[in-house]
Amino acid sequence: MKKSDLPQNQLLGSLLANNAEDTIAHQGYIAYNGTEDSILLYPSIYNLSKSFEIKVADILYSAPAPESVLPFGGVILWLKKDSEIIARHALQEGEDHVSSNEIEPADEKSVNINADRLNISVEQANLTLGAVRAPNHPCR
Repeated sequence: MKKSDLPQNQLLGSLLANNAEDTIAHQGYIAYNGTEDSILLYPSIYNLSKSFEIKVADILYSAPAPESVLPFGGVILWLKKDSEIIARHALQEGEDHVSSNEIEPADEKSVNINADRLNISVEQANLTLGAVRAPNHPCR
């Protein structure tokens, strides 16, 4: 068998041609947010309380996600590794704060924020719920 008999993956070929080795992939559903320079990416079509604001300039490549992975038209985005992503969490009716699993008091002046493997201690005066900046968040 010759190398020319083995077809290169088209998506991978396009990514490598665009220097995408130093990127991070995110998946979800795109929605517009009223600005020309950013989009919202919802990781789930079933839970619209969480989204991520992504600058269009940080998107290097996009491709439709397979229906088996993200039904109803999901996408995979490849972003610059140093992209700033703003994580958003819409409080549900009756909620006045993010669940105690995610934010817990550390002492009189600060709180601990826990999300997956990320643990942050923030002074309460600097905490804004609903728009937490999370660079390189995996959007899961």
